Amino acid sequence: MTRLIALSLVALSLTACDLCEPLWKSITPRGLILPRVCPPKTEFAGLYRSTFPKNPAGCCLIDRFPDRPKHLAKGQAHEGDVEEVDPTSGLLTLVAPSSIKDDPLTNDPMPASVGLFRTGVNFGPGTIFRARATFRRPEGPLDKGAWSVGVTARDGGLDDRFDAKRVSATLRVRRGGAMLNVGAGFDPDDREDAIDIGDLYGAIFNGDQSQPFTLELYVDRTIGRGEVSLIKDGTTRHRLGFKLNDDLKDTLFTTLGATLTDCCVPKAELSAELKEFQIWDHQP
Repeated sequence: MTRLIALSLVALSLTACDLCEPLWKSITPRGLILPRVCPPKTEFAGLYRSTFPKNPAGCCLIDRFPDRPKHLAKGQAHEGDVEEVDPTSGLLTLVAPSSIKDDPLTNDPMPASVGLFRTGVNFGPGTIFRARATFRRPEGPLDKGAWSVGVTARDGGLDDRFDAKRVSATLRVRRGGAMLNVGAGFDPDDREDAIDIGDLYGAIFNGDQSQPFTLELYVDRTIGRGEVSLIKDGTTRHRLGFKLNDDLKDTLFTTLGATLTDCCVPKAELSAELKEFQIWDHQP
């Protein structure tokens, strides 16, 4: 009888977990599937989570996309002299080229960038999604032209082409300050101004004592609008909204990731530690 009760309780718990949404599936570094757990109900379902450095078994990768689970993979714009990603620590490093090229059609700078991306996603018209990247210790020239860390959704695969259609949330560093910014994908006539992060600057840009911070990109393609946010210590400290550029109306976002980008500082030596990357989609 005791054994029967125990088996009944196990079956009940598995049934309850099967019925709850979202369902997280934990994949260990050896590919073993751990028991699923049921996070609190929310209007957003967790689709993906990857953490750096690698944590104990079951903590490193949670992936609910339909294909096989994937760790974040290196993507690059092929414009930098050195573009590296350490797959264990999540460290992104970039040495910008000695001269920044301009796009021959628009005369805009062609950024050098490197990032870690989850490919094979599918966020087309009518979808709603969030993506978050937690960074620590962004380092580069603080008193010169612009460079940034960011969260990006774009078309294409790992090859981060300059002409890819994208939308991004960035923390842009420039001349002794840093701004929360919509890096790309916005309607220039309908966007809130970039926000100076003010008193957070000293905590974020502080060498070995740097404190982690999170950038979030929220996109609602049912109404064609989005928000970017800066989160620290679990609290949203700054947020700004924007309308999506009409050029993105039919774009299918197939790749989401965290980026380190230099647009304007020749020979800049940049680095940043990616601590965590997450994706959610809306559950009607």
